[in-house]
Amino acid sequence: MELPEAYRSAVQLLPLWALVSFGLYSLSVIGWSLAHFPSCPEAAEILQGEMKEAQRELCARGILGADEFKRREEIKKESTCRT
Repeated sequence: MELPEAYRSAVQLLPLWALVSFGLYSLSVIGWSLAHFPSCPEAAEILQGEMKEAQRELCARGILGADEFKRREEIKKESTCRT
């Protein structure tokens, strides 16, 4: 059984349309999730504490210089004062 040319071209494009539709759906879900990202202040404080601890460890190991550590702390204090 032979399909008419119009149907054949439509069938040939189905995989492309499926891929494009899936991509658009994925982007919309990601965008929606980012727009409605739940904020959790407790987790943010824990994460900031872990980051400070990691910076102290890097400073103690000599990977991060003490002056750079102090400069980063000053930058963080300035950014919190602005808000």
